[in-house]
Amino acid sequence: MAAKNVSLMESGAGLFQGFVTGIMDIVREANGPFEAIYRLAKPEGRKTLEKMVGVAIEDYQASVTPAKVESPKPTIPEPTIEALDVKVDKTKTLAQLVAAGKYSKGCVNCDITDKNFSMGEIPEGKELVRVRLNCYLPNHAAVIAARAALKLEPVTSIAFILTVGADKPDLQKEAPVSDIDSVLSDPGGGVRYPYLWGYGDERGLGLSWGGYGFDACVWFLALRNIQP
Repeated sequence: MAAKNVSLMESGAGLFQGFVTGIMDIVREANGPFEAIYRLAKPEGRKTLEKMVGVAIEDYQASVTPAKVESPKPTIPEPTIEALDVKVDKTKTLAQLVAAGKYSKGCVNCDITDKNFSMGEIPEGKELVRVRLNCYLPNHAAVIAARAALKLEPVTSIAFILTVGADKPDLQKEAPVSDIDSVLSDPGGGVRYPYLWGYGDERGLGLSWGGYGFDACVWFLALRNIQP
């Protein structure tokens, strides 16, 4: 037991000597008066000692506490916007525009008629674009909000998507093209909207509920001011 106490005393003495030597070296390098160190042993040096000990504790805690690793923030993909060089023929009826699409036999939804859809308006000074948001969107409202954030405007006529189907038939083979603004309301409160789809050699014009959300690959039609 006595040997252990002697060992502790020797260890403490060594620590004290190293502490004092270190302080003296710092004062000497700073060209400061040694009286500033002697003052620490007096009552008036108490507050200075408290500050020194506080800094020492903070420094120690920082050295033993593992650095916090922040999780990387999820990357939000940039949307893709492409202008579509198409011109709507205002003289054609809805049925004529559907026929011009030359869709595969039996692949046109029978509810896409003049009775269910208004031809709307074809505004001047606007161009048709398709936008792919490159992320999953859970519903209609989410698509509308994302599109509005890009300063894109709603499509004003079903004639736009019908013209795309007729003039650019290969687009829908790459990925679905949707017009979420030409809406057919359901008596139960739901809505359906026209979209162009492709599967193999088949091309179709359908109506989608959008009840399961929208995949990242879907293209949405929109209008924007003609770029100068």
